[in-house]
Amino acid sequence: MFGRFGEKYVGLDTCDRNQLEKHGRYLKDNLVFGRSIMKLGTLLFCLRYAKEGGEGVAGVWKDVAEAFSGADMTQLYDDLEKVNNIRNTRVAHVETRLNDAGEAWEAMSVWLRCLDQMVDAAA
Repeated sequence: MFGRFGEKYVGLDTCDRNQLEKHGRYLKDNLVFGRSIMKLGTLLFCLRYAKEGGEGVAGVWKDVAEAFSGADMTQLYDDLEKVNNIRNTRVAHVETRLNDAGEAWEAMSVWLRCLDQMVDAAA
């Protein structure tokens, strides 16, 4: 697979290369072709990639590391990870019902904070 959407992934172990290839396809589908594929997962991957310092890969991943770096993006990743966890375990795939009003309020507060952070980042 190629990066920006043209660079080769050289010098990476198989696991890292596979992750970049998979999420690179999702990123390209969303950004280039306007397909709605794994948007939340792709955003989380990009934020985590930048938070962890990237792999030093050129092309689109260098751009991702730059665009999604910084304290604000780290905070967004941390909050969005919480939102995704609630979504995955309590909303989309109910493992445990969300019956506690305090927990629901906290989850909604984090969700709204994420929206506010994304609006600020896009401005």
